[in-house]
Amino acid sequence: GLTEAPVIVLGHLTEAQRRAYRIADNRLAESPWDEALLSAELQDLLADDYDLSLVGFSDGELDKLLAFDPDGGGEEEGGAGGSVPPVTIPEPPRHPASRAGDLWILGDHRLLCGDSTSHDDVRRLMNGERAVLFATDPPYLVDYDGSNHPTRNKDWSQSYGTTWDDSSQGAELYEGFIAAAVAEAITEDAAWYCWHASRRQAMLEACWEKAGAFVHQQIIWVKDRGVLTRSHYLWKHEPCFMGWRRPNRPPKVAEQTLPSTWEMPSFAKDERPDHPTPKPLDAFGIPMRQHVARGGLAYEPFAGSGSQI
Repeated sequence: GLTEAPVIVLGHLTEAQRRAYRIADNRLAESPWDEALLSAELQDLLADDYDLSLVGFSDGELDKLLAFDPDGGGEEEGGAGGSVPPVTIPEPPRHPASRAGDLWILGDHRLLCGDSTSHDDVRRLMNGERAVLFATDPPYLVDYDGSNHPTRNKDWSQSYGTTWDDSSQGAELYEGFIAAAVAEAITEDAAWYCWHASRRQAMLEACWEKAGAFVHQQIIWVKDRGVLTRSHYLWKHEPCFMGWRRPNRPPKVAEQTLPSTWEMPSFAKDERPDHPTPKPLDAFGIPMRQHVARGGLAYEPFAGSGSQI
């Protein structure tokens, strides 16, 4: 019902500054974009020698926006240029049961029943887009099937068998899903997080180094109670590597700086989802809040024990 609205007139701005201000104002408010128009505006500002670092985008985001192809050509790396192939969603079956090859469209999320070491599967999942976060909780390769203490824990051996966490898969499994992620799923400046067993730390670090990534920090999940095993001490923590591919440090979108120890309660028996080793939601939520702006993409090649979805 207002007949007048308060405004601030910025009459001192140049034409280039006015265009840059419009972009920065939308960016700060996380407003939706017309990527073709945004790319054209950025191209014009670049031609005017305007400092694009002032409009609120990271270098990686600017590269993708400047490379946007309205005709759908995209970049050679697999579509980071902006054009996304159309998706045809079939009617769900009367009695749905997921099988290899099924791609589930869950709102803005995509979940594929497939092989995360397969470049074809990962490419199909990503549909021409790339993620700024590569956070995962792969099999720990410690031959765990949930029946290690059959009198205390549920026996999951019939659900997952011995292949789920079979230690003989070794570095080949890790190298496979990492190579597929780098080639098909993530940006060059993506943030990397990987939960792992302490005994596989050296193997994981070697796999990262082979892919050009390095361990910047180790995150420790501090549990609210210890886990009884045959070890000398109760296990009350799990480690996670955090890093990136040199020299492309990932952007940080969160204002808060957190410690490297994350105190998160474990699931009680009656709270557990249908998986023997679930992770708390914040094991994935914290990295997302740290690195992914609203509308950004996160990639998780193993969604069994907890998920960014």
